[in-house]
Amino acid sequence: INVDVYKKRIDYALEYLKNIDIETLKTGTYNVNEYFYYMVQEYFTVCEENCSFELHRHYVDIQWMIEGAEIIKICDGNNLKKDGFYDSDRDVMFLENDIDFSTEIALRSGSHMIIPVGVAHKPCIQYEQSKKIKKLIGKIKVI
Repeated sequence: INVDVYKKRIDYALEYLKNIDIETLKTGTYNVNEYFYYMVQEYFTVCEENCSFELHRHYVDIQWMIEGAEIIKICDGNNLKKDGFYDSDRDVMFLENDIDFSTEIALRSGSHMIIPVGVAHKPCIQYEQSKKIKKLIGKIKVI
């Protein structure tokens, strides 16, 4: 990983997102350049048992909550077993959920988090109860 490139691309993406009206975005995928795109999604959060840890090899995630709240759990992906195969087209690998060590983060409206390459994360977990949310997921290619 070239740390300078990594940092510049993340800085660019955050600056880009801060300068657009995120709250008015429609669902869909938006391509910005050869290394940065983002998706706006709306869905209902669910019980943790219905969620899976996932891991990315080439893209950093920016998870930016537009409306609502959800729980995202994170942990070191090196300590989890593969639950299936690596999908290179989507840059995602799903991992076993049977762990007892993770950090829980409540992502609420207006807040965001950056998830580095190699960090396993389990999004979509309901916060208190299942509710519809609107979230932007930025994808920054760093490797």
